[in-house]
Amino acid sequence: MEHRYGVRYPSAIDVYVRSHSGRLAAKGQLLDVSISGAFVSTSLSIAPLSSITLEVISVVHSVRRWKPIEAQVIRRTDGGLGIEWKDLTPAALSQLVDGGQLAPAVLRHPARVHR
Repeated sequence: MEHRYGVRYPSAIDVYVRSHSGRLAAKGQLLDVSISGAFVSTSLSIAPLSSITLEVISVVHSVRRWKPIEAQVIRRTDGGLGIEWKDLTPAALSQLVDGGQLAPAVLRHPARVHR
């Protein structure tokens, strides 16, 4: 049975994924996003309930300065991480829509759920 809140929308947002300690890091891609979380395709092997930070790659290389988006790993699969936002603020959400990366996805049908 599905226990998620909100609809997930497909995306292709490139991110840096880092453990809270910063010792583990890898590139990844947000495959689907919702107001409560996302699924990140990444090779980073990190345990559920771990804290991570995400940085949108296009935003990292821009002149604007943004803070990393804090999240918690809810589940880990062979394909990546299911995450839940710790506190998705309007400023953090704008990073996800910066440059139109997410906006077109909202107009499409909801994403397939990754299990």
